[in-house]
Amino acid sequence: MNETHEEIKTDSWGDSIDWSDMTDINESYQEENKNIWGITPSLGEIFLVLFSDKKTFLGYVGDLENEDGKYFTLKNENKSLLFETEENGIVKMKTDDYEILDIKKLK
Repeated sequence: MNETHEEIKTDSWGDSIDWSDMTDINESYQEENKNIWGITPSLGEIFLVLFSDKKTFLGYVGDLENEDGKYFTLKNENKSLLFETEENGIVKMKTDDYEILDIKKLK
């Protein structure tokens, strides 16, 4: 029995993730007829992040930091990562601390 489907494994947490279980954020905004590309994180949402060093991180939005929501954390069993957002709440893809190549929201 040979099954072929693309799987992604996280670097430190979680089971294999099938790309078909994820939402392409760009497609989501096109479907909603919005002219903006990006994501605005909400508490409890789960994301798979691919960084420029090819490492991946699977985590859920655990905190929206400060009153303006300019920072948020993605957490899993092993660690918490802090991310920045633009003034409109969309995740910054590149900062002095990280560079995100791709980010997928799990359904």
